[in-house]
Amino acid sequence: GEDTFAPPPGDEAGYMAGTSCTKMPISQAMADPRAYLMLTDNVLDQIMNTDEPELRPARMLIKRFRSHEIYKRIRAPQNVIGDAAWEKKLWGMKESEIVEEILRLSEADMDDEDDAAKTLKEDDIIIEKRKIHHGMKDKNPVNFMRFLPKELHRRLLNAPEHLPTARQIPEASYRKPDVFLQRTVRVYCRSVDGARQRRLGRCYGEFVRRLQESENEERYSATFEYCEDLPVTPPRASVPAVSQTPPSVSQSPNGYDDASP
Repeated sequence: GEDTFAPPPGDEAGYMAGTSCTKMPISQAMADPRAYLMLTDNVLDQIMNTDEPELRPARMLIKRFRSHEIYKRIRAPQNVIGDAAWEKKLWGMKESEIVEEILRLSEADMDDEDDAAKTLKEDDIIIEKRKIHHGMKDKNPVNFMRFLPKELHRRLLNAPEHLPTARQIPEASYRKPDVFLQRTVRVYCRSVDGARQRRLGRCYGEFVRRLQESENEERYSATFEYCEDLPVTPPRASVPAVSQTPPSVSQSPNGYDDASP
């Protein structure tokens, strides 16, 4: 038979006015400048005013967002990935593999019919792997810059062959973080059911402990539980007490001739 075209989710909510008086589906509005400028928050109201079953997940997500039902983060003793063998193994696993292990432990954790009703589902679990750095992964970006002391600023007016030389400054002379690349693995629970949130905390904790045992690492003694507050940014790394503002930047490759005026 002939192929049928299924519109992307969101197109059932309406159309945006594009250039040349054309109508653009919401999913394609980004390709038209005029329609793109009309993509404001009222798109959420357009979706909420629909009754198509295809948009039910979108309506549920908008309703949850507006009622501030934020996903609960499972609080672990350590979610920052370091150099331990089990941490490297955890970081090397795919998100889907971690979810599968947690679901397997959840099924093994069921004791009675009540537990069976509270078992975890794949849609309940969100695994987030995040990398935060300063633009050059694990390297210090300041090491790739050259600085010119303030007392040499007046020499920038010299001829090109007599410009001062900008130099790299030692790391001990300014404040810097302990690490420049931070990797984290965080676990969230979509379900608002407190029992499922606690079960996810137990199962994830057991998953980490077994991962440590497989790498002959010391086991955690802390309790895993869901976290009520969600920090926007990870904890800031400690820095040395040295405080000195780097001098101005110069891109000149030429050296300064002391004999020049």
